[in-house]
Amino acid sequence: MTTRIAIALFALALIVSMTWGLAAPRLEGPDERDHASRAIATVRGHVIGEFLPSALGYRMRVRVPNSVCDGILVDRVPCEPTSHPGESDVDTGEFRHPPPYYAVVGLPSLAWTDVDASYVMRLASALLGSVLVAGALLSAIESRNRLNVLSVVTASTPVVWFLIAEVNPNGVEIAAAICLWASTLTAVTQGPSRRLILRAGLALTVFVMSRGISPVYAVMALGSAALIAEPSRRRELFGRRDVQRWLAAGAAGAAVTGVWVLIAGFSHNVHRPGHALSSSLRSTGLFLQEAVGDWLDLQISLPYAVAACAAVALPIVVYGIARAGSRHRRVLVSLLVIALVLPLTSDTMNVPPIASAWQGRYGLPMLAGVIITAAYVCRGELTSRWWRAGLALLAMAHIGAFFVFARHFVDSSTAATVLITANAMAVAALGVILDGALSPARQGG
Repeated sequence: MTTRIAIALFALALIVSMTWGLAAPRLEGPDERDHASRAIATVRGHVIGEFLPSALGYRMRVRVPNSVCDGILVDRVPCEPTSHPGESDVDTGEFRHPPPYYAVVGLPSLAWTDVDASYVMRLASALLGSVLVAGALLSAIESRNRLNVLSVVTASTPVVWFLIAEVNPNGVEIAAAICLWASTLTAVTQGPSRRLILRAGLALTVFVMSRGISPVYAVMALGSAALIAEPSRRRELFGRRDVQRWLAAGAAGAAVTGVWVLIAGFSHNVHRPGHALSSSLRSTGLFLQEAVGDWLDLQISLPYAVAACAAVALPIVVYGIARAGSRHRRVLVSLLVIALVLPLTSDTMNVPPIASAWQGRYGLPMLAGVIITAAYVCRGELTSRWWRAGLALLAMAHIGAFFVFARHFVDSSTAATVLITANAMAVAALGVILDGALSPARQGG
């Protein structure tokens, strides 16, 4: 039964994410042209190139085949001829994150370089992200608590589904973070199992090699889980061979990221003057809106989706703070403070040095952790009525957000209708499966 649920969750997650990926204009996602250029070069062995200063900071020059310039990158990325026959140079501003993600999503370009091949690259990214979101939902289901599952659904905001199916490591990073939070918290509160440790280990390994800042987020997730766990549970977990192996794999992945950031990131960062603290404080609400998908990344206004997600997320966090024990409350409040302060330090002092202005999606690995942790530490339970009301409200937010997005960007009304219908049916089916998995009869079995 668990296997059938896992397959269904993955298939539906893939449909939801790829409807976003198919509706979005070709290579018009956040920094997607630069990410795609780097992926195409990385999978062909051009992992690092020449760094050149520009008006917008350093850019890395990499080599790609001419067929890509006439296909995937045509009309999107300028190519420059080289002395090497059949190859051209392209510049990318996305060089600060480690290579593994790019090597995976670049694989389809080895077989197909036509104009629409970028959608297959998006599919490769969506496959990774969908596995991780499905894993997060499975781990939350295994906690046998509706509030825990609702927190994972809440953390997976519309912009998460959009980013998963773009050529951009930020989407897979957020999905891995959600899976890591859900899996580790289920393990420390309900007890570890081989499947939980496997999901947590895979999520950790993907997470730490997604973006330059990801290992820092991963340490916060693991540290929080360790503080929440009872001493006997900590000893049990640290004594397991599978936990030790996955922690070693995570450490190795973090080392890869650290070396890359030192070589390519810090060495080629440019000074970015910070904003005034008052300006950054006023932007806090905007950062939270962007974490849902309002305007910046999706290029559409989604006030109702923001309100719906906030109507579920805020009560979970407040309820968690109110109901948690003193030790767990300190962990939760600390995570909340970090999640709210991090955009301010980045925006005002360039700490961490991300080389660009802060955007709401950058903090989603932490914001997701706050919501999920709040649900787990309060150990409350939802009645069927509140559980289904929360699911329905979030489903309407997701379906409505995609409806507005597809109607805005998809030229063909027929194609838009097909994508909107597929998205709505997949979102509704996810809700039905989650509800069924947490039914009293299923839990009792």
